[in-house]
Amino acid sequence: FDNNKTCFDNAGIGWQGYSSTIQENKTPVGNWTMLGNNLVSTSTVKAIKNTQGVNVGSAYFPINVTGATLGIYGIHGQSNNYPGSSAGCVKLENDDLLLLAPYMKAGVKLIITDK
Repeated sequence: FDNNKTCFDNAGIGWQGYSSTIQENKTPVGNWTMLGNNLVSTSTVKAIKNTQGVNVGSAYFPINVTGATLGIYGIHGQSNNYPGSSAGCVKLENDDLLLLAPYMKAGVKLIITDK
């Protein structure tokens, strides 16, 4: 992690793009914080489910997005390991999620941009 900044080029976002306001199926642009109540698998091939029962790949890191239901947005994977689009979350490949897991603690700052 260079200067506390990391960028993933192969990330999936909300299937309707980005938004500066809370909108369904859009990824919220802004400065957010990690909640810290993460779900993490022991393997990139062993998928887990979030609290809504949705398959989220090898990990789910909930984000505190102002104005949204607590934990509805997050960073997660998918069982087939293809980031693809989401209903507003950021999706990464499963191996990238497991690399991030030790750093995704409560209060960690997250910046989401549309660039």
